[in-house]
Amino acid sequence: MRKLALCALLLCALAALPACQKQAVTAPIPGQINSFDGYAYRTLMDAQAFLNSIRSQVTYGSLVLSTSQKQAFNAATEAYNTAEASYLTYHAAAGSNPDPTALTQALSALVANLTQLATTTGGK
Repeated sequence: MRKLALCALLLCALAALPACQKQAVTAPIPGQINSFDGYAYRTLMDAQAFLNSIRSQVTYGSLVLSTSQKQAFNAATEAYNTAEASYLTYHAAAGSNPDPTALTQALSALVANLTQLATTTGGK
């Protein structure tokens, strides 16, 4: 349960980083086209780890999801798939100065769904 709460907290913190006045220096992701591309990639990787953690706990029987938790998990998975597709589109358009609006919206929806999932599974 603490892992879920920590993952949710980490995702929320990552989502808030662009709003901070002074940003921490992070190592660039190989192949990133700009800092937003790297941020989106890291957010997706953290989200994937969180979803895989829940999936693993369910598989090994350490977590049994209720109906509302399953719905939250499915919604988070769908939001992840949407955000990943938006990221791939954004990243593929690297040479043409891509518009980050769709990806920003998809990442915001992903973080909201992950937060809801963490809340329903016992995280805060």
